[in-house]
Amino acid sequence: MGIPEEMNISFSDLNSDNIVDGLLSFFVDPCDGGNAFMNIQTKLLILSKGNSYFADDKYFSKIESSLKKGWLTIESSSYGTIYGTFHDYKESDGRCCPSIVKQFSLTYPATKLNFETENVIFYKK
Repeated sequence: MGIPEEMNISFSDLNSDNIVDGLLSFFVDPCDGGNAFMNIQTKLLILSKGNSYFADDKYFSKIESSLKKGWLTIESSSYGTIYGTFHDYKESDGRCCPSIVKQFSLTYPATKLNFETENVIFYKK
């Protein structure tokens, strides 16, 4: 796996302490030319804590593991809200093309995903 040239990087106060935090997300570049990692995104929060910062690479995996199916793509953050897309396959979809695509937002530390067009999916903390 390789680190890609393109990454989504956002800066916003996510944990409401009046200090700017960071959100980094990217899709890994497979070095072998295959497509096994085509829907796998690395997601990382860099959160302020007092006079220092810490990396939280588990936050999004906790949310995704509580979903019955599908996965999340994280795109940006602004003023404490994280924005992204939920993806899932219908039975007739090819691996390349999930037909269930919904925009969502969540406020850190969220207890729910807020979909623009549908109701809310809850997850356990």
